[in-house]
Amino acid sequence: GQLLASLNYYRLSLDDAIGWPSLQGTLDACYSSPGLSAEACEAIRRNASGRITSLEGQVTNIRRATTSGIDISANYRLPLQSLGLPAPLDLSVTWQGHRLLYWDEYTSGSKRRYGDTIAPYTSGSLATWRWNLMTALAGEHWSVLSTIRYVGSADVLYADPSVNPDLRVAAVTYWDLVASYGIRGVTWMLGVTNLLDREPPFVLDGSTNSSVSTYDYVGRYIFTRLSYQQ
Repeated sequence: GQLLASLNYYRLSLDDAIGWPSLQGTLDACYSSPGLSAEACEAIRRNASGRITSLEGQVTNIRRATTSGIDISANYRLPLQSLGLPAPLDLSVTWQGHRLLYWDEYTSGSKRRYGDTIAPYTSGSLATWRWNLMTALAGEHWSVLSTIRYVGSADVLYADPSVNPDLRVAAVTYWDLVASYGIRGVTWMLGVTNLLDREPPFVLDGSTNSSVSTYDYVGRYIFTRLSYQQ
């Protein structure tokens, strides 16, 4: 068999990065300014009695964002004929993982750590660990691919314990299967995504009650495709 592995470290810094402002930070910046003169006060809407009715949280150019992490990959390929099997079979196992070390954003003179959190309104999960495990078995005209997708647990950003007792979202694992058969330029594929029909975890946000950009909302999804190539 043949084993290939790689490990890559990255550290990125971005000035004038586009991001979502903290609504609590908007209130703090406004009320801490002399005579409520800060620009952040313009994002606060009040009714005739002076009560706050809404806050604008549109994306903006935050001052600076920095992130760092490690990408890990390993692949093992084994021709099963080397074990004495008569048919030409290949087994391949690939693991790809990402370890987030930190994700920090600097705005309005303050630093906010977003690593190991999930923001249901905006960018979704910045879990410490994410990984995929892919196992493929291929013959002369057919192949079967199994993919396990893992999204690690994360703290809910801006969660209020008095409103939402679920301050941390549990890890989620999905399992996908795809089989294909091809001969004379015709290929038929049959697959299922989220085989175990895992539901998205609950994340209180007043809208979707989870994170659309992170989790599978469709549930178990069966698909097929027929293609021809000369």
